[in-house]
Amino acid sequence: MVPVDGSAWAESVIPLAARLAKANDAELLLAHVVPGPELTEARPYEAADLELRRQVVERNARAARAYLDRLRNAVAALDLRVRLLLVQGDDVRATLGRLICNEHADLVVLSARGHGLGTHADMPYGSVTGYLVAHCPTPILIVRTPDAPPVPATHAHSQDLRLPDLASA
Repeated sequence: MVPVDGSAWAESVIPLAARLAKANDAELLLAHVVPGPELTEARPYEAADLELRRQVVERNARAARAYLDRLRNAVAALDLRVRLLLVQGDDVRATLGRLICNEHADLVVLSARGHGLGTHADMPYGSVTGYLVAHCPTPILIVRTPDAPPVPATHAHSQDLRLPDLASA
């Protein structure tokens, strides 16, 4: 499975994922989560607010479907089985984690960064990648983008590592 968010960074892993899928005669899953739009309001939403939110979600779902179709067409020449997964969720990270588990993906291939590249460029990976590493039991292949700046050694803290639990004697 390849989670994509519309960024060139997320799409940059598709060729690698396609080669892995082809070599293993596997289906390539391209997944996108349409986030719910945020409306600023200090009180409960009114009917007009809810209608506006619904319209934005529908518009974004149409745009996401067209985006996934373009990606599928780009890999069509590789003679792969490609399936598109489009879901809506207010928490993109948790929704993606559930989707990965529900689809019983054998492997998740994703870029270390997506849309948030400019926000925390000094971090080795983005928040979605970090969330999936911490919460998803499926094996994850994280690919650093070729143009990503080197991560300073000060960010290689032990808190980023998951150590096995040791049995007490």
